[in-house]
Order: sequence, then structure tokens, then C-alpha cells
Amino acid sequence: MEFFRREGELFIRLKGDFNYPAVKRIEQLLRSEEIDSFTIDLSGAKVVDSEAVKFLFFLDRDNIAVRVVNPPYIFDKILDILKLKDRFKNLSVVKEGQR
Repeated sequence: MEFFRREGELFIRLKGDFNYPAVKRIEQLLRSEEIDSFTIDLSGAKVVDSEAVKFLFFLDRDNIAVRVVNPPYIFDKILDILKLKDRFKNLSVVKEGQR
């Protein structure tokens, strides 16, 4: 996992899947600093699990702008199945080419 902070923004690029262990590592980063926006690049992920979606949902609920870059196909399916797309207020998804 690579990350950097800039003026209230946290940028993360995962090298693997966005799952429970990744969420726990990100939560440790968030303990040390308040943020206004959160960007996560999932170009290297093949899986997004329910813990990751829950984590993003709670960030959104706390009025933190969330941007997800290049999520795997399963991310949209999870949001559809759980009927969460309309529940996110501050979520944007950026797709920079399909895999």
C-alpha cells in the first residue's frame, strides 16, 4: 500500500485487494489525522469485500468525500446488490480504462 496526505486529503494506492486487512491498515492511518477527502486507487485490486464497502459507507456518512479509482467489476455489483448506490452522498467513482 502506498499513501500520501495533502491538505486534508488522504490518497491511497492499494497493491492488492480492498478487504478487511487493507481496511485495518487504512484505519490506522486515519487515527493520526483528520481528513476531508479520501481517494483510493484500486487498479491493483481484484476483490472488494463487504468490510471495504462498509468502511467507505462510514466515511461517506461522516461527510468525507470519497473517490474510488478503477474499482474492480465486483464493486459495482456489491453496491447494486446491497442497494447502496443511492445511499452514498459523497462517493465518486473514476474509471480510467477497463480491465
